[in-house]
Amino acid sequence: MSNYQKIIISNEKILENKKEIFKNSFYKHNDNNGKEDKIIIVTDFDFTLFNKYNYSTGKKYESSFGMYDQDVFGGNQKDFQDKRKMLHSEYLKYEQDYTIDEKIRKEKIKEWNTRALGYMAHPNFTKDSIKQMVNNKKEGINFKKNVGKFYEKLIELNIPIIIVSSGIKEIILEILKLLNIKGLEDYIERKRIHFIGNEFIFDENNKCIDFNKNVIYGFNKSEYVKNLISENFPNIENVFVLGDLDTDYKSIEKLNLDKDKNIIGIGFVYFYPEDLKNKDFDYQNNIQLNTFKKIYDINLLMEEGYDYLLNILSIFENQ
Repeated sequence: MSNYQKIIISNEKILENKKEIFKNSFYKHNDNNGKEDKIIIVTDFDFTLFNKYNYSTGKKYESSFGMYDQDVFGGNQKDFQDKRKMLHSEYLKYEQDYTIDEKIRKEKIKEWNTRALGYMAHPNFTKDSIKQMVNNKKEGINFKKNVGKFYEKLIELNIPIIIVSSGIKEIILEILKLLNIKGLEDYIERKRIHFIGNEFIFDENNKCIDFNKNVIYGFNKSEYVKNLISENFPNIENVFVLGDLDTDYKSIEKLNLDKDKNIIGIGFVYFYPEDLKNKDFDYQNNIQLNTFKKIYDINLLMEEGYDYLLNILSIFENQ
């Protein structure tokens, strides 16, 4: 893997022009009530803040969905895992195969998320279970290098953040806390960071009775992002969007911003570990990478961390 280029810029000239636009916009940015904010970060969570594979061993890391563990509350974890594997086998291709018609992908990914949430809505599942679940499985998470510093810099610059995911909102927040990000709790309290994710419904005893049927999945994130920004940050001019799937970029499509000026897209690209064992594997002509190069400005390959993105944020310093 040492011969692989880890950072691929789709168009250097366009990116430099965008950085200048963002820098000038930052002069007008910075209002604690959000009404005059000009720049925002919209980011996916799973495999965007942490790695998808350990490329030394070929092992896949857990997702936030993988943190859910029925053993914590006396459920049947083996039965749940069997169902989860069945869904994974049935639907994964619709997430990763960019040649499938988008309408079909949209229908199937929504179906996948809805069925998975249904299996998770166990009557013994409580709010108190969530922290223990994450704590029990935190060793299965491999955060990207300097992702915590990236979030601390966003807080220091007072740039609002939206984390939008088809995962579980409460689990995502508990995982984020593992980074010990300086100022995070205050940022949450001041509503400078927002979380869009799937939610469970709990009764007065904090026991799960159902899940919210307004299921969030890759292809409908943009509706939620648009509504949240309209309500809280109505004068946004420029957006950083981060994700590991093409649908993550689509989460901002309803903002109607100029792609060539007002959006800096950062894509995290993962190749299958088994593909890398093939000496004839041509990563430069990989379907996913070529798809990402058409939509994301910056493409970070495999285990590449947040150093390059921290450098991008440096354009806002000493304004």
